[in-house]
Amino acid sequence: MPKIILVLLIVSVIIFNCLAYGGVTATAVTITEGSIVFMLLLWLGSMIYKRNIIFVKTGLLLPIILFLSIIVFQILPLPLGLIRLLSGHTANL
Repeated sequence: MPKIILVLLIVSVIIFNCLAYGGVTATAVTITEGSIVFMLLLWLGSMIYKRNIIFVKTGLLLPIILFLSIIVFQILPLPLGLIRLLSGHTANL
């Protein structure tokens, strides 16, 4: 059942992206990102429910880890000392 829902959501996100990015509104981007997060949670939930968690080592593992670390680095607030070291003018603001 979740597999059918995932396939339908993926198809609808692809179609919606093609239509919505012509206007590039914040609502379209928010709906797209929200549906992608929902699909990810549905997929992870189905894997946990079935107790079939699969981890495949590929050549993309290092780029994925680096990308996720950049995301975490951008989300977390930096200490003032590090901001002064990186950009003194920004610290004065």
